[in-house]
Amino acid sequence: MTKQQESDALRTFTESIPHDSYLRPWLEEIMPQVEADIRNDFPVAPTIEGTRQRCSTMIGEANSQVVDNLARANQQAKDIEAEARTQAESIRGRIAEVIRSCERAVCR
Repeated sequence: MTKQQESDALRTFTESIPHDSYLRPWLEEIMPQVEADIRNDFPVAPTIEGTRQRCSTMIGEANSQVVDNLARANQQAKDIEAEARTQAESIRGRIAEVIRSCERAVCR
C-alpha cells in the first residue's frame, strides 16, 4: 500500500463514521498530523500506551534519584554536624584554656 493509499483509506474510514460520534471529530482533528506522519519517512509519533510506559519509567528513575539524593544529603548533613561538633569542642577547649590562664594570672 502506498502512502497516498493509506491517507485515502484513513479519510474514507473517517468520512464513513457518523458526524455525531466521538471518534469522527477526533480523527478529523488529528488528520493533518496523521497524514504528515504517513508522508514522513520517520516512525509514527508514539502511542499513548508507549508514552505512558515511558512516563512510568521516567517517574521510577526520578524517584530513585530522589532516594539517592536524600541519602547523600542526609550523609552530608551528618558529616557537617560532626565537623561542627568537633570545631565547637575545639573552641570550648580553647576558651577553657584562656579562662584557666586568666585565673592563673589573677591569682598570682
